[in-house]
Amino acid sequence: MGSSDESAFLIPYILSVILGGLPLFYLELLLGQYYRQGSITCWKKICPLLAGIGWAVTIIAFYTDFYYNVVISWGLYYLFASFRHILPWSACNHAWNTKDCSTVNKRRIVLENCMNQSNNTINSTEKLLDRNFLYENCSEKLTRLKIVSPAQEYFHLQVYRLKPESNLSLSNLGHINWENLACLAIIYLICYFSMWKGIKTSGKVVWFTALFPYVVLAILMIRGLFLNGSMKGIEYYIRPDLSKLSDASVWVDAASQTFFSLGPGFGVLMAFASYNDFNHNVYRDAMITVAVNSLTSFASGFVIFMFL
Repeated sequence: MGSSDESAFLIPYILSVILGGLPLFYLELLLGQYYRQGSITCWKKICPLLAGIGWAVTIIAFYTDFYYNVVISWGLYYLFASFRHILPWSACNHAWNTKDCSTVNKRRIVLENCMNQSNNTINSTEKLLDRNFLYENCSEKLTRLKIVSPAQEYFHLQVYRLKPESNLSLSNLGHINWENLACLAIIYLICYFSMWKGIKTSGKVVWFTALFPYVVLAILMIRGLFLNGSMKGIEYYIRPDLSKLSDASVWVDAASQTFFSLGPGFGVLMAFASYNDFNHNVYRDAMITVAVNSLTSFASGFVIFMFL
């Protein structure tokens, strides 16, 4: 839950889960368990005219995998890059950095110098000018400057390998980044060996993929509690700005998060439920899974706002 206007995100997210996510999640589990088939043959059994829905769902999942496997490969790239004494995205002294690169400390110094200069130019009767006004005025000037963080340049110029002067298009895709290609190949190999024996291997792998994120989440939460200003971020998170609810993008982001995290519409839920016994309590599974997923998203929000 790291979308725009996050402070008003919880309310539409909860409504989206209750009104859309949970019913569809339960419906797909129910259909998969009842017909004991995957999405393609399941829809054909429901109605032969609806067989195309199963094919469409499978094709969408197939195309989506191409995109998200690339995103996961970036995470693997960052994992390998993080095994360094100094993180490569924390400084501006690398070969790929440009003259516009600026660290947080450098931006803070520029901001403080601007505030001091502005405060020195006013007369004595105006020296009690609100410091917040000076901060906002200098922050506005700072945003007009062409300043790029080292993290941005690392992602675009080192991970992406995009040159500042490059003009990429469909006819000019640039060169292959072999490091990214290797990370992507590792991801596909992991996916293959996780499913090469069907439910026997995927059922074992899911113990790691389901529990390990909670270990990482707990580590990040403990680390975030010791950061300066983390409580301000939490306060901003639990005290939403209700005026943002009139923004349609907040509701769109909430619905996107709901369907992305629960996974209805991709045929996966039908496939998993097809292995259940016919009399299995699938309603209980749906309620527990959706509740745990929502609580995880809620806890992730605390971690995100601690680091913002």
